[in-house]
Amino acid sequence: MVSVEIRVRHILPLTLLLLVAAGQDACADWEWTRWGMTTEQALIASQGAAVRPSDRERHRRTYRRAFIPLRTPNLVVEHHLAGATFQAYLLFDAETRKLTCVDLIPKPGVPLTGALRVSLTETLGQPSQSRREQLPGLEWTVTTWITDHDTIVLQQGGLGAKLQYCERGVITQSAQGE
Repeated sequence: MVSVEIRVRHILPLTLLLLVAAGQDACADWEWTRWGMTTEQALIASQGAAVRPSDRERHRRTYRRAFIPLRTPNLVVEHHLAGATFQAYLLFDAETRKLTCVDLIPKPGVPLTGALRVSLTETLGQPSQSRREQLPGLEWTVTTWITDHDTIVLQQGGLGAKLQYCERGVITQSAQGE
């Protein structure tokens, strides 16, 4: 009888621990957000820092395919990274209305240096991919880091810069240039 009690006493806490761990979201996120949050959850998590963008800005920053909205920027917040100031647009899937990506756009007049790429490499490790692309008179570099839960893409060059954090699997292979 004693051995049954001991087994139950040891197995029950282990089972509870495994159930709790399985029910938690993966450690995939951007700053104070978690992938899969609703707009309201992200707004609360921002503790007043995020605001809703104007209709014009929201329309301008919506990702579309064949005129069908894919991801919509429902919130925007100022963000500082590697000595630069960005407008961070939190992008929510048009169908599920869940957070899937964050676009970081440098504020006008804020030049980006190689410090951003260095900072990302220090944090994320060596990039999974880095390539140069060009059109006549225009050249840019696309650097991609892929982690267990996220895809981070830095585009720098001709028309400025953009940094995008997305839940892994959201950015298509063609968008990454593979």
